[in-house]
Amino acid sequence: MPMKLNVGLTKKLGLPHYSSVGATCQVEIELEQSLVFLDLDAFYERVRKVFTVCRQSVAEELAHQRVSVTGGESIAPPDPQHTNNGNGSYLSDDGRPASRQQLSYVERLAERIPGLSGGRLESLAQKLFANSLAELSSQAASELIATLKDIKAGKVDLRASLNGARNADESS
Repeated sequence: MPMKLNVGLTKKLGLPHYSSVGATCQVEIELEQSLVFLDLDAFYERVRKVFTVCRQSVAEELAHQRVSVTGGESIAPPDPQHTNNGNGSYLSDDGRPASRQQLSYVERLAERIPGLSGGRLESLAQKLFANSLAELSSQAASELIATLKDIKAGKVDLRASLNGARNADESS
């Protein structure tokens, strides 16, 4: 007899002027009850995959939203000059180049991520920001640091990111 699994994830980001933007993903799937009793590892793997889909969907949606500076609460398409700085705030990218400390930290983080050696870090920067590491702005470097932390924590799939896939299942 099938059972229903409901997975939900909500994330809210603070924006300037005491506002915020949020995204929610709710997924319901049917699973065989036997998974819980006979193959708990397979059950946990299915739950993890559904959470990964929700996590990546919410992250993508938040990346595409921002509060319009002139329109108050209205949501507008992303403006390349106003991007998330990785800690929930949306700040204008003033074009300052990445600092030596930021780039050094990026390299140290990358060294701790299996599969991100050689030119793969450079490829990731190109894929995400259409710039080489040396050409990153301070804002882009902050976003790259947040992305590398998510990859290291298993929240984002490195191979999918390098391939430009929206989630890990697309890269297989």
